[in-house]
Amino acid sequence: MLKPLLAAVILAGLSATAAAMPPSYEQAFCSAPGDHPEGIDVTDVTLGTSNATDCYGLGDPNTNGAANNGNDSADDINDIGDLPDAPGSWGDSGWQLASKWDFSGGLESSNEIDGITFAIGDVDPMNGSFKILISPEEALDFFADLVFVIKETETYAAYFFNDFEFTSVETGGEYTVTFGKSEGTTNFSHLTLYVNNITDDPDDPPQEVPEPGSLALVGLGLLGLVAARRRKG
Repeated sequence: MLKPLLAAVILAGLSATAAAMPPSYEQAFCSAPGDHPEGIDVTDVTLGTSNATDCYGLGDPNTNGAANNGNDSADDINDIGDLPDAPGSWGDSGWQLASKWDFSGGLESSNEIDGITFAIGDVDPMNGSFKILISPEEALDFFADLVFVIKETETYAAYFFNDFEFTSVETGGEYTVTFGKSEGTTNFSHLTLYVNNITDDPDDPPQEVPEPGSLALVGLGLLGLVAARRRKG
């Protein structure tokens, strides 16, 4: 009788442990071949009339190495960008938190980046929409890379937009984002906006600033050239 009883106790303990463990999720980019294992898609989020360029998820704060603190962060977005299959400029370092909205408390943060203030507002979870609010309005007519994070209690999906144009034409600094309730994002916790690569012209690469040592070498070279010409004269 002891062995069957002991086996039952062990089985019950294992069942309780399994029930207490957080669910696990498969992480992948939406651009990977085949259907996404967790059912997310670039069409889940639309900014204006544009679908996301790519998406990643489901990030699991309990198990995912790129999101192990219970909430997403700029470091997590940079970590995802370092993954081998990250699309284009998602892999550029320097992602910054622009704004965050908590569904239970409202606007949590609104930050200024390169002289432009970003805020999430007019959130309508019933219809799946919110707005990006840009100020000052004079700052409009720029491009930026964006990542929207839609988070529920135990996981989140991240949606990447490459070189989105914030135009001043008929917007007043307000840009509507719609988001669908995908298979993995149904019990919303918060929305977060991350921004990178703000520029007036995405086709014009930034000019490299010469290092001080390089400038010194150029100066010495010019002095040598002048001295040589004087000797010839």
